[in-house]
Amino acid sequence: MSPFDKAYRPAFNAWQADEYAHALELCREMVRDFPDYPVGWLVHGIVLYELARYDEAEQVIHAAIEGLSGETLYHGYQNLGHLYRQSGNYGEAEKWYRKAVELDPDNVGTQVFLGALLAQKGDLAGAEAVHREATRLANGAVDEAWLNLGLVLRAQERYEEALACFEKALELTPDYPEAKTGKVDMEKVIAYLQASGQ
Repeated sequence: MSPFDKAYRPAFNAWQADEYAHALELCREMVRDFPDYPVGWLVHGIVLYELARYDEAEQVIHAAIEGLSGETLYHGYQNLGHLYRQSGNYGEAEKWYRKAVELDPDNVGTQVFLGALLAQKGDLAGAEAVHREATRLANGAVDEAWLNLGLVLRAQERYEEALACFEKALELTPDYPEAKTGKVDMEKVIAYLQASGQ
């Protein structure tokens, strides 16, 4: 394991465990000792936006992006999307999620983030299109794409289609709690509407 990896792994693990104060201190030490590693700066920026320190996080992530390339650049774009979404700037979030999708169009997760943001903005048609595209991909959590498509269809009162999506998510991941809840909700509303003659 390289010296950078020895510093990076504890910071990454603390972030993943939602131990943001510990992660912040580990990140500070990591970027001080390894200033030329943009992945370290990226994790530092993520920890900052998790702590709602958006201005600092924005600066750090932009600096990280300048050093990222190839397969890692989309992570920088995606995390700018997360930062802006979390801070309530949906227009900027959409811009950076779309840039991430352009760089890695076959990644289900990137599509799901964009679709979820569009749904949050109230653009249900846009969210539906993005989630539908994500269900056709193979690189990532396709079950989550089916779940999110079901949620968007549910919001549009397209209950039979939503039910089919929740069932597809459960085929892929039988213990998916949100898909189970969605399926039960659709079964109940469909039965209710049939019983009331609607």
